[in-house]
Order: sequence, then C-alpha cells, then structure tokens
Amino acid sequence: MNATEATPTQPETYPRRILLAVTGLTPQVVTETLYYLARLRAVPYIPTEVHLLTTGEGASRAELTLLDADKGYFHRFCDDYGLTGQIHFGREHIHVITDGDNRPLPDISTEEDSHGAGDFIANRIRQMAEFADSSLHVSIAGGRKTMGFYAGYALSLFGRPQDRLSHVIVSDPFESTQEFYYPPPKPRVIFTRDQRPVRTDEARIMLAEIPFVRLRDGVPKMLRQGRASFGEVVEATQRNLLPTLVTLLPVRCSVRVGEVEVRLEPRQFAFYGWLAERQAAGEPPLRAVEADAGAFLDIYSRVLRALGRDEFAIDDVLDRFEGRTRLDRKFIHETCSRINGKLEDALGPLARQVHGILATGERGESEYALAVPMDRINWEE
Repeated sequence: MNATEATPTQPETYPRRILLAVTGLTPQVVTETLYYLARLRAVPYIPTEVHLLTTGEGASRAELTLLDADKGYFHRFCDDYGLTGQIHFGREHIHVITDGDNRPLPDISTEEDSHGAGDFIANRIRQMAEFADSSLHVSIAGGRKTMGFYAGYALSLFGRPQDRLSHVIVSDPFESTQEFYYPPPKPRVIFTRDQRPVRTDEARIMLAEIPFVRLRDGVPKMLRQGRASFGEVVEATQRNLLPTLVTLLPVRCSVRVGEVEVRLEPRQFAFYGWLAERQAAGEPPLRAVEADAGAFLDIYSRVLRALGRDEFAIDDVLDRFEGRTRLDRKFIHETCSRINGKLEDALGPLARQVHGILATGERGESEYALAVPMDRINWEE
C-alpha cells in the first residue's frame, strides 16, 4: 500500500499499523482487542505490529500466556484466523515501565512510581507517533487506571489525526474468566471463576473508541523530538495555548515568551519590535507596499546600539539600505518567515498564530501585524 493512499479518517490505509496496549495483570486485553479490530470492525484494522507497555509482573504474564511457542494465545489467535506472519509481536515488543533511574517497575504503588510511569509512557507514545506512514491505535483496557490515564493524555499531546484511542469491553462472565482470551472459530467450553461452564461463542466483545482532543500542534518541536518529562510537555503545551506575556530584550536580541527565550538576528528583532511599536501607537497593520524604510532603520540602529555595536559598524549595516524609501516585499516576507520559524521551533506549530507575525490580504497587498495583543507585550531595556 502506497503512503499516498493513506488517509487519516481511515487508519487501516496506513502501511504501518501499530497496536499499543497498556496492560497489567490481564494480558487477555491484547487478543480481545485484536479480535475486535480484525474480526468485528466494519473495516478490519490488522496491525502490522503489537507493542505492550506494562510492569515487570505484567511482562512475565504476557510472555507466558501470549507468546509461549506451544500454548501462547497470540499465536493461537493468528493461527485460528489466518494471520500468522502478518502481525509482528515478540518479546522485544514488550516494554517494561521503568522509573527515573531506568529500573523496571514491578508495580506502580508510590507517587514516585507514578511519575516515572508517566514519563515512560509519554515518551514511548511520543516516539511511536513520530513514525512516518503509520497509524497508532492505543488500547487502555488493561493495567492500572494511572497507566491508562497517562496513555490517553500522552496520545492527546502527541497523537495525529489518524491515531485512535480505545477500550475493549467483554461481556460477563468472560471478562473475569482467566481462560478466556478471544472467541475461537470452533467454540469450546471453559470454566468461569466460580467453576461454572460456559461456551466461548456466548461471549460478546465490543470496542469503545474514545474521542480525545489533539494538542500536538501546541507541543514545541524540540519536545516532540527529544526526551522530556511528562510534566515538562504538559507545561509547555499549556503555555502555548494560553495568552502569555511576551518580553522584548534588545540587549539580548531575543523575545521571551513566558519562560522561553527565543534568539533572533538583529534585523529580525528590529522588525518584530517595529511591529510592536506600531501596534502600541495604534497604527494599522503594516502594508508591504507602504513599509517605510526610514522608520524600520531607526529601530534597527537602536537595536544595534543596545547590542554594543560601534557607530562605524552601525553605519555599515545601514548603508546597505541606502537610497531606499520603502522596504521591498521579499525582505519583509523572508524576515517574517524566519521569525515565525524560530518561534515555532522553540514553542510549537501554534506559535505563529499566538506569538508570531500574521499576514493578511491578497498576494502583493499583504498586511503584517503581531498576533500578540498589545497589553501582553513588554519592552525590557
């Protein structure tokens, strides 16, 4: 299947399809979820690979019950439904949650364990959501509630339009029956916890897709690509989605948004500052065809002096604009684009709309203004 055929509304069209299950002491949720996706979903979603996020005890149970060469229920499921060799799932796909010191967690029983689990789960989901040409299906039916919460929240932070979140539901008494992993093609009799015999074809498996808000565009690029704690990602995303004070720092040639400082080149800082001063003076958005070179050069020279440049160096820079009464459109467009690019790299894709320079109007008649309200801009001399 070509990547060009994939569409976010149809996750099954992606060439790489990942089922990521959060499990604890009930590895049955893996085969139950696979059964629904492969057999009951209106359009089958056959994962190309399965990954588990679990504790040390959960990993041991999953290896023994799902992956045993003779009796593993994952292998049985694939044999029963003609999927052998189509779904990659081995011991290397079982990821044991570790604490801050990279030690496997046997269970999540303390606040420190919980924080470590949150960081681990968030980073695994972040990594999988970066795989090209893939869709990610996250199941939160197993494991402690804390694990499911972190997985759902992490998918909200990093998930793409083609990614899904779900919870598999199994009818009573099969949900609490240790022998039940999925309904086999040939029904068989198993025994419930109270030793009551039941037929497997009486089981009903449902899958609830859980809607979630996708906040990925609010996560800074550096946090999507590098390791960060769960708390750091949440804090950065929240900062980018809320109005934040923007401070202009001439002596550092940088713009500080909240606690994040973004370095700009002198002419970029001067242009951003020029738009801020125009806005403070109540002037309308800057029309590219009327961009006064003299007004821009005035603030440009002030920025260079704040940086400690001598007058000869300043004159040399300003001489490059000699004879111009208007800034050309190419200069304006490139300067705005580079400023917005630096803001997005540091703050996330939403930075342009929240803290950057907005361009409106038809091509050739563009107008430029800061997205930041004037009461949220501060100059620090």
